[in-house]
Amino acid sequence: MAIAAVGTLGVGAASTSGTSFTLTTTTSALSANTDQAILCVASDNVATVDGASNTHTSVTGGNGVWRKLGEYTNTVGGAAADGACVSLWHFRSTGTNAIGTVFTINHGTLVDRCAWAWKFTVAANATFRRAHTPTGYGTDGAVGFGSNTISGLASLSRL
Repeated sequence: MAIAAVGTLGVGAASTSGTSFTLTTTTSALSANTDQAILCVASDNVATVDGASNTHTSVTGGNGVWRKLGEYTNTVGGAAADGACVSLWHFRSTGTNAIGTVFTINHGTLVDRCAWAWKFTVAANATFRRAHTPTGYGTDGAVGFGSNTISGLASLSRL
């Protein structure tokens, strides 16, 4: 298989006010050039409208390159901290990242936030990339979860 899911790298969380928090790898190391990771960050919302946002501003740490794949905010009533914000990040390891490597997630001032990361092994001839621009579906829980139809996509391997 060109891209294989390996397993979790670890989780991180914070419940005190701050502008960053950390995730320390606890279960797996990343090797140079073949290992990559997806980081998911969830927090209270700062933006007061549903849609693309930039609450989670950057991720640093480790030997490699971070890039944001997308971020979406869902607010219930149009106020800060009444909904959620989620972002996805891609990490391409360019050096060894041993167990105990610390990744720092940076953002505006927030209280409740958490993150988890998942490791993938990518073959030399495979490309791990975002296939299209992310879209959000902002239906509030009180209204029901709704549904979303995905169609018209080219036949490709997808996560």
